[in-house]
Amino acid sequence: MRAMVSQLPIEEYMAVIDRALSKGLHLLAHMIYTGLGVLHLEESHEYAICSQVAAAIECGIVVPGQLMSMLKARVLSSIFHSGQHLPLREATQAIQFFILLERDEKISRALSVLASAIQEAQNRDGGWGFYRTDHSRIPATSAALQALAKCRTKGLDVDQSVLDKGYAFLTEAYYKDLSRNRVLSFKAAQVLSAYLVRVPENPELLRDIAGSVIRVLYESQSENGSWTFLVRATSRMREDLGSVAITTTNVNSLVAVLAKKQLLDEDQQATALTMALKGARFLCATQMGDGYWPAQHSDEYIIHTAECVRTLFRVRQLVSDA
Repeated sequence: MRAMVSQLPIEEYMAVIDRALSKGLHLLAHMIYTGLGVLHLEESHEYAICSQVAAAIECGIVVPGQLMSMLKARVLSSIFHSGQHLPLREATQAIQFFILLERDEKISRALSVLASAIQEAQNRDGGWGFYRTDHSRIPATSAALQALAKCRTKGLDVDQSVLDKGYAFLTEAYYKDLSRNRVLSFKAAQVLSAYLVRVPENPELLRDIAGSVIRVLYESQSENGSWTFLVRATSRMREDLGSVAITTTNVNSLVAVLAKKQLLDEDQQATALTMALKGARFLCATQMGDGYWPAQHSDEYIIHTAECVRTLFRVRQLVSDA
């Protein structure tokens, strides 16, 4: 990939990314320290703070021990009180946090509760919804499979038949949408992200999905580097409706597949890298003056900001390692 990087205006991309990332890292560190006060005052923010802390640690930010201890205690209490009934989003946020910590008896028990809850929430068709009575969806199924993969890497018991049914649903749903020309870019990216952590790996199917998803993303990326939630739209509509959340999802998937170079040929690698850089540049352009990123709902802008910072950090690392 080194040759491909040398053919792109990489200094231009990196200058823009570095400016936004510097501001974002400073803000994320501030958000983490502010989290101490939030945990003192609020009863419902601990799972959102889990996402911030996970992003901060990946980006090399030192998280105060007091915050880690308070957050651990709050999340453990919540899980032991209602773990089997946690919505999928909160369960995956908690898993994301706990796998970063040194394992002890309580953390092992909490991860076991969360893994069991996710497995028990699987629908008959093999997929997951965002809550127990919800119908199966590609994004929810991808999130569940990735969370279970993380649990498995930590030695937790995950039923292989649950995973097999989940991937079967994901594959069928993806190719059905693809055959109807109805694939949304972020759903394609989420399918790829789930397959990249599948154990045991199916190399032939993974290569096919990776190539297919790269085509979907290439055909749907706007000139300004963003992606939108629409399947069919004019170029102007795509740019006007460019989504920070969807672009972040897609760029993360591209960075992950580029890390497994053996899956892609040289043309696919070049296309994926160019898309990731253009997507990162769009994220930089949408960063607000105070360092935050906008969100559709006001209570989500903190999570969006943490995820955008982590995404830019991953792109930076990808280019640095190339």
